[in-house]
Amino acid sequence: MEELKTQFVITNARLQTEFKSSYTLEEALTSIEGFYESFLCIPPIVDDFNVSMGGKIELPSSALSKIVSLPNVNFPLVFELMNISKSKSTHVGVLQFNTENPVAVVPSWIMENLEATKGDIINVKLVTLPKGQLVRLQPMESEFIMREDYKSILESILRSYSALTVGDQLHIFHEEKAYRFIVLGVEGTNSNNQNEIYHSIDIHNTDLEIDFFIPENLQHTTETEPQPNPTTPNPQETGGIKLSTATADADLQTQICDNCLKHVPISTFQRHQLFCLRNNILCKKCNAVHLKSQIEQHNMEVHQEVPCVCGEMIEKFLLSTHKQNSCSHRLKSCKFCKVRFKVKDLKDHLAYCGSRTSQCKKCSRLIMLKDLKQHKQSNCSFPPITTPPRQPSLSDSISSILQFFSWN
Repeated sequence: MEELKTQFVITNARLQTEFKSSYTLEEALTSIEGFYESFLCIPPIVDDFNVSMGGKIELPSSALSKIVSLPNVNFPLVFELMNISKSKSTHVGVLQFNTENPVAVVPSWIMENLEATKGDIINVKLVTLPKGQLVRLQPMESEFIMREDYKSILESILRSYSALTVGDQLHIFHEEKAYRFIVLGVEGTNSNNQNEIYHSIDIHNTDLEIDFFIPENLQHTTETEPQPNPTTPNPQETGGIKLSTATADADLQTQICDNCLKHVPISTFQRHQLFCLRNNILCKKCNAVHLKSQIEQHNMEVHQEVPCVCGEMIEKFLLSTHKQNSCSHRLKSCKFCKVRFKVKDLKDHLAYCGSRTSQCKKCSRLIMLKDLKQHKQSNCSFPPITTPPRQPSLSDSISSILQFFSWN
């Protein structure tokens, strides 16, 4: 722990030197009346689904002491996490206050959203977010949406989460497996009790509507999906979360807005369209709706191409998926020696490693590793034994010479 504290001091000093100030003027003024602290970011010792579920962090008990002394604190607590060195931020809840100062325990998938590594300094700010009304999610794997009950699963799991931020990769956990979604857009309630597009929302105890944007490569998995009930679900029956997928069923008495592609009740369509055309714009790359004033920020945070270590230029929100699934520098284990190599180097290694031999315990033959499995399955008959050609003897050589001279 002393090493971590020393690292905290050194890293914080570096940030102050490189970035002049860890806080903007607005943040500094906010911190006078609120909670704004810097912590050393580390992942959980055991980063399993029990710890990662809910998108919550662990903070020192000293942080709780400061928070409870503040006036007008809203519970449950929501924090903004900022990685100043990478200009990244996200929003989380808190699991418990039991770490040793100045350490914050952050699940690995949240650290990935912040582009943070173990030992980085993160700023933690207590915030109040607008109450969420709608989130637009894009699944990253077909396996989850192929389940008949995926909607009810998502409905149940999201009750344990605190906040959602546009551009984040949201990890949910079901049956000890992680499924990933991209948060494409969110809407919340403003001070006039009207829906408005935001960058982040609080989803504690809210009637949250969930729209799915399913990419073309995953759409075939939902062709046999049953149509949703045309009646409006009761929030009490769905645990406060209303799930919807786009449908053109006329019984719903809705009309699609050409600007935001949402299904809007016909009775309010004209008013919605006037407001939507004046304020909103549809991102043509991901079909997420944003305020016109925020579309440039969205493009920078989500769609700006950044270089991968392999040399390819990848959009920011696809970079993590690229590194895991298609990057030539990702690590993969050799099936023979189990040592991990970069994918680009693995083919040459397999050719060498698979040519090494191992003695079969049953027949005592030396078999190449790449043939060993088939050798065992064939009851030691593969590869077939070939009789080597007989080497010429000394007498054969003398006979050949004599024949040569006799011909001449």
